[in-house]
Amino acid sequence: MSIVDHLGDLVTAVRRPKLKHLALPYNGIEAEFCEFFKFMFNFETLESLNLSSNWFGMHGLARFKLQFSRFKCLKTLRLSNNKLCVEEGHDTRQFRDVLAAVSDNLEELYIEENSI
Repeated sequence: MSIVDHLGDLVTAVRRPKLKHLALPYNGIEAEFCEFFKFMFNFETLESLNLSSNWFGMHGLARFKLQFSRFKCLKTLRLSNNKLCVEEGHDTRQFRDVLAAVSDNLEELYIEENSI
C-alpha cells in the first residue's frame, strides 16, 4: 500500500517530537506529493531520511528544497533512484542547494541511480 493513499495518517505519525528515522522508499511519491513534506518532517530531531525509489525528480525536490535548511540533526540522506537530474537541460541548482543546506551535519549521502 502506498503512503500516498494515507497522507493524513502519515503526517500525524511523523510529527512525533522524538522521531529520528523516517524511511519511505518505494511509495510512489511523485512531484506533486512532495509539497506535503514541508509539513511532515520533524526538522528538529530527524537524523535519517530515506526517500529512495520514488521518482519525484527535480520538480518534486524543488517543492520542498527550502525545508532542508531546517534540519538540525540530519546525518543520513537517501535520495537514490528518484530521477534527479534525468531531464536534459533541467536546472540542477535545486539539488546543489539541498546538499549545501544539509552539509554541516550530513555524514552519509546516497544518490545513486539518478543520472547525475
